[in-house]
Amino acid sequence: MYRLMHRDTMLIRPAIAKDRPHLEAMVRECGAFTDAEIAVAMELIDHHLDGTDPDYLVACAAHSNDSPVGYICYGPVPKEDGAYDLYWIVVAPSHQRQGIGHLLLKWLEKEMKLVGAHTLRAETASKPHYAGQRLFYAAEGFNEIARQKDFYAPGDDKVIYEKIIPS
Repeated sequence: MYRLMHRDTMLIRPAIAKDRPHLEAMVRECGAFTDAEIAVAMELIDHHLDGTDPDYLVACAAHSNDSPVGYICYGPVPKEDGAYDLYWIVVAPSHQRQGIGHLLLKWLEKEMKLVGAHTLRAETASKPHYAGQRLFYAAEGFNEIARQKDFYAPGDDKVIYEKIIPS
C-alpha cells in the first residue's frame, strides 16, 4: 500500500531500517511522550521494520534522500472493513508547523481511498500538554466520537477521534 508522494522536495516513503534511530530521536525530542509511550512507538516501528506484524505500517516524510523529519504509523482495524487506525503521527520539533503532519495525513487518506477504506480513527490523551494533538485532529477534520474518563490515569481521559474519508 505504499506509493511515493512528492511535494516540493518532500518525499513520503516506507520506513526502512536505517530510519530507526532518526525516528526514535524524533519521538524523544518531541518531549510529549513518556518512556512507556516511546517504548510503544518503537515497538510498532520495529514490527513494521522486521515484518513481524504486517498490520503496522510506517511511512516517513523526508527531504529527497535525507533522514526522516516526520512519520505516520497506521494500520487496518481487524475485522472492520474499510477502517484504519492512526497510531502515531510525529514530526521532528525542528520541522513542526511546516505542514508535514498535514502532508502525511493527506498521503494516508489517498492511500486509504485506493484500497476502498473510508474511516480513520485516532486516540490521544486529554492531558494538557496533548492540547496541540487534539487541535491538530480537529483542524484536519476529525470529530471527537468518544471519551473514556480516567483511562490513562486519574484526570487523563482517552479521547477518540474519527474522520470519514470521502470516496
